[in-house]
Amino acid sequence: SQNQALPAYYLYQQQDWSRLFHYLSTTNFHPQDHPRLQELWYLAHYEKYRTARGLHFLNPSQKYRIRCKKPTPPSISSVKFKANNTFPPRIKTVLDQCFESMPYVSGSVLNELVARTELSTQQIKNYF
Repeated sequence: SQNQALPAYYLYQQQDWSRLFHYLSTTNFHPQDHPRLQELWYLAHYEKYRTARGLHFLNPSQKYRIRCKKPTPPSISSVKFKANNTFPPRIKTVLDQCFESMPYVSGSVLNELVARTELSTQQIKNYF
């Protein structure tokens, strides 16, 4: 089981985020590895977010928002549950892409998202 987790640590060290997230999402790991891999999942998302925005550190509220937007995949989650997200995949992709570039929306961006997703303003505000 430890050997199966090693590529994930290598990808993390290389800061190869897309390959790391794909590997963690598509490989079935032993449940005893889940806590360490969940931590790695979140650390990678924090680091990706931090470096993309040129920040020196993330505050607790930023980390909380990232954890909410990027829950661990079933492959590293011992507890199986259905995500509390009823948005269709197309809409979730639009919202996630927007969140990657700007974690807070207002004004024209909010109106554009309303038009693109056909969600209400409040639904979009709640998502962000």
